[in-house]
Amino acid sequence: MALSYLFPEKKSPIEGIPVIPGGTFYSGHLHLLRESNFEKALYKWAVEHADDDGRCTFWMGPNTPCLCVTHCEDVEMLLKASAYRSFPALLNGHFQHLFGNQNVGLLNGRNWKKQRARITKAMHTSAVIKHHESAFHQTALHLVEKIYQQIDKSENKVWQCENILDLMKALTMDCFGQAAFHSNFGTCQKIFNMSAEMIAAGSTQNSDSDASDIGPAFDALTSDIMRRVTRDVMLPSSHMYTLPTATNQTYKREREKVISFLKRLINERYQLMQQQAAGKEMKSTIPTDLLSGFLEHFQASSSESGTKDTDAPLKEEDFSETISQSIMALLFAGYETSSVTLTYCLYLLSQHPTVLDKCLKEIRSHSKDDTTATATEMPSFVYLEAVLKETLRLYPPAISTNRSTERDLELPLHPKSRSKDSGSCSTKKIVIPKGTYLYFPIWTIQRDPLHFHDPLDFLPERWVSYDCVNQRWRMRNDDDDNDDNDNDDDDKTEKTENNGNKQHENKAWIPFSMAHWSGIGIPKTNAIALEVSYTHTHT
Repeated sequence: MALSYLFPEKKSPIEGIPVIPGGTFYSGHLHLLRESNFEKALYKWAVEHADDDGRCTFWMGPNTPCLCVTHCEDVEMLLKASAYRSFPALLNGHFQHLFGNQNVGLLNGRNWKKQRARITKAMHTSAVIKHHESAFHQTALHLVEKIYQQIDKSENKVWQCENILDLMKALTMDCFGQAAFHSNFGTCQKIFNMSAEMIAAGSTQNSDSDASDIGPAFDALTSDIMRRVTRDVMLPSSHMYTLPTATNQTYKREREKVISFLKRLINERYQLMQQQAAGKEMKSTIPTDLLSGFLEHFQASSSESGTKDTDAPLKEEDFSETISQSIMALLFAGYETSSVTLTYCLYLLSQHPTVLDKCLKEIRSHSKDDTTATATEMPSFVYLEAVLKETLRLYPPAISTNRSTERDLELPLHPKSRSKDSGSCSTKKIVIPKGTYLYFPIWTIQRDPLHFHDPLDFLPERWVSYDCVNQRWRMRNDDDDNDDNDNDDDDKTEKTENNGNKQHENKAWIPFSMAHWSGIGIPKTNAIALEVSYTHTHT
């Protein structure tokens, strides 16, 4: 009784929206992060204690008010209203320690816009995109060749992969190595544990022995960070990196391994570009990849800056540090997203043979031969793209995203889509105070029956319709529900039911967020997934 009087339970920071019970005065609701079952935790955060409009509040620590929303209209409005992302101090310290203070994921305002512009320009040049397409294609084919080698070595001509996620992580790391550095990381090579005879035959030729350790090292770092901010968030030792503990020593060793490797590649490329500028190297010797694009655009933007005291030019000695932090941010954003999406995509195809047959039929109808398709043919695989989109809906690689309000925002008390009992909508508003942490549980939003019919079913047809006249799939539009030709004769699921939630589907599909913070690397992630899914399903 005395403790409850001295330390009362935290109240809702926003009038008119319920608060999750159990918030303590000294830590708020941080204890919920320790829940090992994330679906159970999300249910508490986003469903169990939410009001009829899918809103509830909580406290991230003692002083950070938070609002959780699940309705697609709230999500769309708030994501577009605020580009500011400020992590609670407890979490921000961990991300800064791993990625550095120039990480684009932690910057805001003018610095964020400048850094994002540099990265976007470097990634989206035609030459870099062409190189990425080739890198993803060749890396995927190389993996398939290795799988066939394992099958041929087996007595029963069957190869069983004990952990498909580990294999997809290795594949993603190798794709990143080729796309970003024009380097064979050789991560898949380790997974297969090739025999000495095959190694002698040249299967590891051109691989970087140091690079093959980067995947496991980065995986260890991301796992350690997630442990510190979830399961062990309440332990003081999780936030003290200077303590001489075994976990801290391992973290320091693995981080140094990744950072030193990246800086070595960056410095080597920078010196090569400097030699070219001095006329000592031919331009053809410098690869057209992400790293070259970064160096070119960072140098260009740095030489053009410096007109204001707050925007000093980027010094040459800072290139390595700044670019390594940017690459770490992209790797962190793309490593889990790509590998998890690929894993679930292959799993879902294995559990839905009818969907797999449709993928194969589409691929074979567009391929010029029975083996491979060119990169230019990839966009024509509409049904395969729908499979990936449905995979991302059911299993989003990021289960949530966040923002922070820079000013007071208003929400309607009853959105029109939630007004079921009356024809008019209340004009009363709910005010979200400046400095509120906005939480969007993507996993819950994309599985909400309000947004999707049969939300737990794997239905790629919700995104596409079949054009019987031209004998091909096409992406759906708002008029497809009235189109009598949008069905397949042998599958009823080809025709999506119009049960009142069709208008919400595109708004509620946010696996990579939306608006200002929509992922810089989305084309890269989608390209990897589409390329690898095509290669695996076809072969």
